[in-house]
Amino acid sequence: MHNAQPWLFRYEREGGLLTLRMDPTRTMPITDPSTRGLHLGCGAALFNLRVAAAHAGWEARVRARPEKVAPEVLALVTFEPVAERDAVAGLHRAIALRRTSRTPFSGETVPEPVLEGLRGAATAEGARLDFADDWRVQELLDAVWDAEQSERFAPGVREEIARWTAGREGTEFEGIPSSSLGPRRYDGRAPVRTFPGHDARRDRVGAVFEWAPCLAVPATPRRPVEEILTVE
Repeated sequence: MHNAQPWLFRYEREGGLLTLRMDPTRTMPITDPSTRGLHLGCGAALFNLRVAAAHAGWEARVRARPEKVAPEVLALVTFEPVAERDAVAGLHRAIALRRTSRTPFSGETVPEPVLEGLRGAATAEGARLDFADDWRVQELLDAVWDAEQSERFAPGVREEIARWTAGREGTEFEGIPSSSLGPRRYDGRAPVRTFPGHDARRDRVGAVFEWAPCLAVPATPRRPVEEILTVE
């Protein structure tokens, strides 16, 4: 969340063990009280590690949420050389290219083969990816709007957002730099993220976003997609 990068990696060369821990200084107790967002971020970092290892000819053997260790330990990883690279090695180039885009996309329909490929990639990782139809899209947009209004009038949330969108004194771009916030939505139906305190900036231009956004909803066996898509 907000590019907080809440992970700590430590490699013990003697035992060949890499430990992934959550970084308690980068939690968001108000906007992410369950730490689900933190776990998703650390999971993404762990996936990048798997991709990099596969690209280098190694298999990263992951023990996620291992028992009998400190609760902040999220994974233990060992490495074994392999003769044939894992399929995820092909994603190595994308690690350095991946960015969150907050600019408008075109109105072009995403081809079905691309959607099927994304579903297959999720399935390969033990998850499920569904694409919302127009009715579900409107439900999701309504939920986003409600969440934004709650954030707008919650001082604690505003303080956390300000911390991670303005950087901290003496550091370089801790969180999201203002140059990456994107334009304000002038029109359209895309779920554009707003950041309280930044929308009023005079140098933040407006833009027309897509009217029929293609929204993907991921789910895991412990949290079915039907539950995620249900807006109470």
